[in-house]
Amino acid sequence: KKALFVVLIYFLSPFIQNINLFDFHEVSFFIPIFGFCLLFLFRKKWLLFWIFLILSLSIKEEIGLIGFGLGIFLILKKEYKTGILVSLFSLVWTALAVKGVIPYFAKGDYKFASYRYTDFGLTTNEIVTNILQNPFKVIAVLLKPQKIYFLSLVLASTGFVSLLGGFLLTVLAVPVLYLLLASYQPHYSYTAQYSAVLIPILFFAFVIGLKKLEGFKYKKFIYSTVFIAVLVESILFGQLPFSRRFDTKNFQTDSHYSRFEEIKRKIPKNVSLSAQDFVISHLSQQRYLEFYSPETNADYVFLDIAAVHYNSKQYNVLIAHHLARNYKIVDCSGGLCLLKSQKVYR
Repeated sequence: KKALFVVLIYFLSPFIQNINLFDFHEVSFFIPIFGFCLLFLFRKKWLLFWIFLILSLSIKEEIGLIGFGLGIFLILKKEYKTGILVSLFSLVWTALAVKGVIPYFAKGDYKFASYRYTDFGLTTNEIVTNILQNPFKVIAVLLKPQKIYFLSLVLASTGFVSLLGGFLLTVLAVPVLYLLLASYQPHYSYTAQYSAVLIPILFFAFVIGLKKLEGFKYKKFIYSTVFIAVLVESILFGQLPFSRRFDTKNFQTDSHYSRFEEIKRKIPKNVSLSAQDFVISHLSQQRYLEFYSPETNADYVFLDIAAVHYNSKQYNVLIAHHLARNYKIVDCSGGLCLLKSQKVYR
């Protein structure tokens, strides 16, 4: 019964529902993979733990920060050698990714943080330095109303029982901090994919919290309260049929994508491609693929009207912009537009 209760709360979570409906991102894989990592940690199956930890780290470069928090958790649980090794290994992994691997393949500096943490600077080094040296500014950023609101929704998705997760909260604190310190609003939005890094830790803390309540006199009342709280949150913010925001269109392929595969076949595999949201995740087979920028010098550009919220005026402005930059239309109809740089013709 307790296991079914946890499963029910999990599927009622508006975070889970919105992650599944949002545009595909690799961080979504973190939920099951790091979930198994935690499972094997608690069962002390160390080989399987390390396998799933490495798989987790391979998902995104910042996961090493969570690995560092996991090492601290192990140290607090008196697994000193393993904890120190996990923390050091995770930090080295992230450092190599940010300073070596990503710049090598991107042929330039790591720029992800430069536009996500503008409250603290414009370069990775500047951002890290300012966060460490300005604790009052960090607190001010964390206490912004929209950040507190997001954190409240996260905790409410388990009826706040996750707060009884003990030392596991040290692991949860890491992604909470790097999400809330961001100036990029989707990082602290329940509708985007970024909250995926919280889910497995949050629900393991939830299970620990429920276990601590086993001998509590008013346990049934607490279970009922948790269920009602999560159900209300799901009604207000979820995507289930009884939810306020439920829309059948979210479960249907937009008609303007009917020609996507046909247009996709016109892109050679060995060229560089700059593509917008919603189509880029379906073009991962390209050897040289970058997230769209109006100033791109890629061989091909793939525009999608959905990426500009179906604003036809803005969509046409982007097309005109690239035509003025010596691009030619390869195929452009129904809200999808593929353009090729004239340098490819030569």
